[in-house]
Amino acid sequence: MVLTGKSDVKYIYPKGKIRPTAEAGFSYFRLFNRSNLLHFEEDAYNEDTRIVDIKDSPDIPAPTLTGFNCGIGVDYRLNNNQSVFCSFSYDNAKTNRNFPIGGLNPNHYLKVGQFKIGYTF
Repeated sequence: MVLTGKSDVKYIYPKGKIRPTAEAGFSYFRLFNRSNLLHFEEDAYNEDTRIVDIKDSPDIPAPTLTGFNCGIGVDYRLNNNQSVFCSFSYDNAKTNRNFPIGGLNPNHYLKVGQFKIGYTF
């Protein structure tokens, strides 16, 4: 389960039926149930496979990630108060978790693209 929070500034072109939009802001992600993650390891010498609980391993994503988001889209105005919209947004977040060796692991970055279609009333 993931909890997501965003704080954005959004601009909507004010004239016409078709109005382009742009948005940007900050993102927050909180990952839950990380203790359920398991990892399969294979021994290179005797080809045995074992399951390892990697709850605290640096190979899984950190529980909290923060970053930025941006997006573009278009609104189609139906009347003064209602519109249909279509937009694409991109989130790029990383952890502030420190690792004693090697700095940040690439698994501690979260990059998410999101396509939205909706109705505003």
